[in-house]
Amino acid sequence: MSREGEMSNEVLVRRDYYDIQGRWDTPILHMGGLAATGKLLEMVQVDGNMILFDVGCGTGFTACSITKKYGCRVVGIDYSEEMIAKAKRRALRQKLEDKVEFYVASVFALPFDDCTFDVAIFESFLNVLVGDKREALEEIARVVKRGGRVGGNEVFR
Repeated sequence: MSREGEMSNEVLVRRDYYDIQGRWDTPILHMGGLAATGKLLEMVQVDGNMILFDVGCGTGFTACSITKKYGCRVVGIDYSEEMIAKAKRRALRQKLEDKVEFYVASVFALPFDDCTFDVAIFESFLNVLVGDKREALEEIARVVKRGGRVGGNEVFR
């Protein structure tokens, strides 16, 4: 089997597993839990006037929590249709659809103009990403305004 075929199988296996997680009725957990998310948001200096980009937003738990706490607009992307469907339902239930948007998208080809967001965050995203992590980070940085901030909560080996 070619290397290209191996990569496709790896992507499919991870996507299938990730989609299964999207069907669960709990937020996706990451290292440090909600306390780590709080610290991350403090470090990137979230405020109510900004547009925040949540990369790998999963079921939208963090995006909705940020909007409720800070009042800022949040845009989340994920490559899983299951996760995005759940995120949209969460925003509707919490009456946040005017402040939170969710899209199925690839981090390698973001559907946003340059310098769109004030801040970008991600948690437990790079460690499961299949593909060039540097390329993904460069694409994230492209959509963040000059002087904006990018923050992550990641585990590496």
